[in-house]
Amino acid sequence: RVLKLDKKIKFYHGDACILDFPANSFSHILGIEGPAHFNSREKFFNSAYRVLNKNGELLLTDIIGGREFKTKKGIQKYIMNFSSKKWHIPKANWVDENRYKQQLNQAGLKLIFLKLIGDKVFPGYANNAFSFKTIKTRIHQRGIFGTIGLTIISYLLDYLYKKGIIEYIYVKAQK
Repeated sequence: RVLKLDKKIKFYHGDACILDFPANSFSHILGIEGPAHFNSREKFFNSAYRVLNKNGELLLTDIIGGREFKTKKGIQKYIMNFSSKKWHIPKANWVDENRYKQQLNQAGLKLIFLKLIGDKVFPGYANNAFSFKTIKTRIHQRGIFGTIGLTIISYLLDYLYKKGIIEYIYVKAQK
């Protein structure tokens, strides 16, 4: 069945922190894994608020500091800094759950829910990174060095999750 969505859906390339659309243009904004990489997530929240309609919804999956984020030390701190740099996550985006909620609120967005789902994401992500099929595909797509880098980052993210340093979240907020 052909839905002919090409007339209804448009894709744009741009900066999520500077949404170049009129105010109140969208009923929904969806961000899957991107917000952690935005420079900065806080600017994105403000920009999203501006372009959302009244009662518009922001739906995200994102990475934040976990329950032990503030207590990281030694090797954990080094791994966090290394992973942030290699995975292109600005330091401004490493916030814990409370600060994340504050940033949403300061942007004018009402939190509907924030669910911790790291247990459903990080272990599988790390295991998949070590599968033969994934490694073969990544070598074809990114070359050997890109594949090695992604595999290492996958392992380190799982390590940080297991230590409580990072968490993966599912968020719904409303204007």
